[in-house]
Amino acid sequence: MKIVVTGSGGQLASAMRLTLPADVGNPTWLDRADLDITDAADVATHEALDRADVVVNTAAYTSVDAAEDDIAGATAVNDTAVGHLAERCGREGAHLVHISTDYVFGSGALRHPLTPADPTNPDTVYGRTKLAGERRLEGTDATILRTAWVYSANLLPGHRDFVSTMLRLEREREELTVVDDQHGCPTYAADLAQVVWRAVRERPGGVSHAAGGGRATWYELACATFEQVGADPGRIRPVTSAEYPVRAPRPGWSVLASDWPLPEWRSSLTASVAGNMRPL
Repeated sequence: MKIVVTGSGGQLASAMRLTLPADVGNPTWLDRADLDITDAADVATHEALDRADVVVNTAAYTSVDAAEDDIAGATAVNDTAVGHLAERCGREGAHLVHISTDYVFGSGALRHPLTPADPTNPDTVYGRTKLAGERRLEGTDATILRTAWVYSANLLPGHRDFVSTMLRLEREREELTVVDDQHGCPTYAADLAQVVWRAVRERPGGVSHAAGGGRATWYELACATFEQVGADPGRIRPVTSAEYPVRAPRPGWSVLASDWPLPEWRSSLTASVAGNMRPL
């Protein structure tokens, strides 16, 4: 089976390298220097995609705040490029596994574990462009995996995420504030990577959710991270979103009902701080 992974320098693709199953062969890993997915001609003619069986698109414009002022850049990567990949996969007869996000639901999401059947209503440029990318895949041979709150901590020390940031701030600051009115599913990149490999094998098609078990607020995740290293979570002060303004509004509810069983988030947090992986 010939597998091609785009966005190979990102957090998820890096975790996929570490969790590579022995039975899927030797994938071709492409970063932006190898393949510019926003360039239709490059995607249409790139030799690495010749006779591909599965293409995994982990590339994304994920700078949520920057996207508010760079609509063209976010659209090119999250929307238009997905269409380029879908067209090439159609020509090659390849299945496309595409990674999407909880941001497609927006801040007005219903307060229950969200399923693919729930209405989408993104209110950020990032969310709108990711949803537009999903719609490029309607009627194609593709699997869309929506996820949320992805982190890798000490498994991938070269990548920055919320947990790794909390570990750094624990060393640098005596006190800090963290938002406590946004709810989501912390998702360990190593766990998510194994789900992606399952999707590569099974090619289920359609939209599904893959997120860590249980739910937490950012404040609860920060406190649990401090506890992992023996630090006092009392050094963290909970605040509201209104007290911590950002350029792009964050969803107050990003709790996904996962279609793929993943471990409860606290156990995955322990593994991530230790820099460990474990089979699902």
